[in-house]
Formats: sequence, structure tokens, C-alpha cells
Amino acid sequence: MTLLGDFEDEVLQNMSVESVEPAAGNRLNVVFTVHPPGSEMEKSEVLARLEAARPRIVEEVLHAVSRRNVPELSFWVVREGDSVDVPAAPGAD
Repeated sequence: MTLLGDFEDEVLQNMSVESVEPAAGNRLNVVFTVHPPGSEMEKSEVLARLEAARPRIVEEVLHAVSRRNVPELSFWVVREGDSVDVPAAPGAD
């Protein structure tokens, strides 16, 4: 799923949503797979770009879901082929 395709940042444009999982409280863990050119960058730099775009990402999510309030989003970045190791919400076993 591409969520960031309309962004001007080429790194964000080439990311896809790997998964969205519930987390503690009113939170969602959003795992993005980063593709070139972002896959050549440090994950911390990619996360910084996601954080800078957070207000617009939240707006996009708000339009995509039928909720008045968008949960807090936690961003995770993986490269293609990486295993996804995101903490599960308490009681999600």
C-alpha cells in the first residue's frame, strides 16, 4: 500500500506500508518498507523525514479511515527482506 506517493520527497514517495498494528493506548505502529533511494540511507534519516511529514501523514490517515480522531502513529522503517520486529500491543496474544 502506498500512502506517501503524492509527497514531494522522493524517499517518502518510494516507501510502502508493510503493516499497521495496534499498540498500547490509542496508538498504531505503522511499519514502512523503504525502497531506493531511501534504502541506501540510514534508518534514522528516513525516520527523520517521516517525522517531518507527520502532520500530513496524519491528515492522509484521517481521510483514509472513518474516524473522527486519528490514533497516535509510531513509525518503523524496514528494508526489503528485513524481518519486522515491532512490539505487540499488550494483550494482543
